[in-house]
Amino acid sequence: MSGNRGIYRRADLARLFEPASIAIVGASPNPTAFGARQLVNLNGFGGRIHLVNGRYDSISGRPCHPTLSDLPEVPDLAILCVNRDLSVPVVEEAAALGIGGAIVFASGFSETGRDEHRALQARLAAITRSSNLRILGPNVIGFVDFWNKTYCSFTTGLPESHRSDHAIALVGQSGAVAMSALQSCKHGVSISHAITCGNSVDVDVADGLAYLAEKPECKSIVLMVEGVASADRLVEAAELAAKASKPVVVFKLATGETGNEAALSHTGSLAGSAEAFNALAKRSGMLPVTRHEAMIETAAFLAKAPAPKADGVALLTNSGGVGIMMADWADAHQVGLPQPSEETCKSIQQHVPEYASVANPCDVTATVTANVATFEACARALLSDTNFAGLVVPNVFVAAGVADRQHVIGRVGKELGKPVFILWCSNWWEGEGAIATEQDPNLSVFRSSDTLFHAFKLWQRWHAFQAERLSCTKVERLSPASAPVLARKVLAASQNSVLTEREAKQLLAAYGLPVVGEAVVQNEDEAVLAGAKAGYPVVLKLESPDILHKTEAGVVRLDLRDESSLRHGYREIMANAAKLFPSPKISGVLVQPMIPAGLEVVVGCRRDPIFGPLVLVGFGGIFVELLRDTATALAPVSRKEALALFSQLKGAQLFDGFRGSEAIDRNALADIVVRVSELADDLRDAVQEIDINPLICSGQRIIAVDGLITRATRVAPLSSEM
Repeated sequence: MSGNRGIYRRADLARLFEPASIAIVGASPNPTAFGARQLVNLNGFGGRIHLVNGRYDSISGRPCHPTLSDLPEVPDLAILCVNRDLSVPVVEEAAALGIGGAIVFASGFSETGRDEHRALQARLAAITRSSNLRILGPNVIGFVDFWNKTYCSFTTGLPESHRSDHAIALVGQSGAVAMSALQSCKHGVSISHAITCGNSVDVDVADGLAYLAEKPECKSIVLMVEGVASADRLVEAAELAAKASKPVVVFKLATGETGNEAALSHTGSLAGSAEAFNALAKRSGMLPVTRHEAMIETAAFLAKAPAPKADGVALLTNSGGVGIMMADWADAHQVGLPQPSEETCKSIQQHVPEYASVANPCDVTATVTANVATFEACARALLSDTNFAGLVVPNVFVAAGVADRQHVIGRVGKELGKPVFILWCSNWWEGEGAIATEQDPNLSVFRSSDTLFHAFKLWQRWHAFQAERLSCTKVERLSPASAPVLARKVLAASQNSVLTEREAKQLLAAYGLPVVGEAVVQNEDEAVLAGAKAGYPVVLKLESPDILHKTEAGVVRLDLRDESSLRHGYREIMANAAKLFPSPKISGVLVQPMIPAGLEVVVGCRRDPIFGPLVLVGFGGIFVELLRDTATALAPVSRKEALALFSQLKGAQLFDGFRGSEAIDRNALADIVVRVSELADDLRDAVQEIDINPLICSGQRIIAVDGLITRATRVAPLSSEM
């Protein structure tokens, strides 16, 4: 409900999140009631607290007032500890009085799916739109400001958080997910704020992110998202965080793709809302993690880490097996493990036995790790090496003195401006020294190699994004300026919801894409004449806006090498077309030259209703959905972004030639991706899906041999009659 407005900034939300006075509506002497829990949670609050409940004159020695209107002042914030039906009139009263913020704990609004409950939530939305009252909720747990002891939540047992210069903050929709993350304070993570938004009738995660971007207490932010009302507002909030040099770690809930079952193209079925969100996050500099367990450790590291000085990392261990394990995960995340310089090796060799390994991973043996001074000397040598951006040290077995050794190495890392990662290998997660290690501003604790090396890559990506953002490099458009006008003429001339292949390729050609030529024929004899003119071998395809995937329908014949095979292929196509139900509209048969074999690539776009057009690249042909080796980005993309998409593919090595095949011109292929993305962006109001499958690539030659484009209005595909 908050999607059609501008973003709230800190000044807009100050009375909600930074109140000087709070009214608890529904205050209660019953210790299990929300009103009583809320009062307990405000024990450390330094401002004024007012209680509202017409059933009591006083509660816990505090005066209790019948209504908000009876209070001695207009409070900044009203916390509603009342049920759903009472919440609406109380919010109306709060708005009329000029109260700045309201938290609505009550549930049972739109989440029930019932019309009468949706209407109540719509009423809350109408109130906030017509007033200066900012609402958090309904169906919300509230928020916590640790620094100012403002615990506006009914949750019991809220933890304390230690103040630090490397605090993180949390914002999310789900109260339970946020509060579970909040308990990381128990093992030493420093958290300044936690904001939950619930049903987000007004204030949502984008507003919470924008607010935290302007709060100096936190150095990084965790964003937990289920759904997004406005992509533009989320991007605006992310830009505020980037300007404040605050990394945003994003954990996306609800990644199922049931909604894509209606997609007509391969692109549509492969590029879903989760991919669109991740593409938006990357475009905005946010850093997606796929596991709930990873978000806090990653954000805590980013809050402490300086800018990287290299691309690789050094592994310092006293266990060969743990070194191998770490190296495996570094390789999985494409984190470089360069070898130490000759000078570094000589320095380490002065402190280790002859059977130690001074390579990377550097196994200095248990003998060395028992001596803090020698272990520090080895760590200093590695951290001083310009090949390394940081140092990973595993804590294999929790024991007395281990934490002291780690703190020493952390100080060396600070001195040299490089992070020290502690891989907590022990299954005694809260063992001796765990909290002190977490609280150390010079150490970052990870409980899995997977999370650690993924965080390393996100750290590199974040600083690369910041450098590029500050460079303000202008991206030049590749497509002709006339392309949108020509493309819209093609659309206007077509009567089809799904463009025919010829129409689709006309539209692609307007954007400068190389497409295979063709002739359209109406009978077998015309096909023979067209085949002779094109030169054998040729391809036959049925031309119909009703048949989306011609190969599956049996109406394509490839590599026809003479008149006899062409005639036979033509008859087979028409026979198979007659089996389709309902009968398709047929505008003819296409006769095309047979393009020699090459690497088959799919390039396409799908318009997401929230995030806009999403471009997809992958390996095409009949294996596109079987292999599902694809990469996505929001359109339009630059050539640099297109090249980065190729590198994300598992089969990226195929572009460089494989077993004697010719390498593909990546720059030329990237230009095609850019042009397709510009097409999708220009026609975002008119085109739903674009599917070029395949582009046949061989060395310098890249050509589109098929294309499918659907309008924003969609039709159901035909199926073969069984």
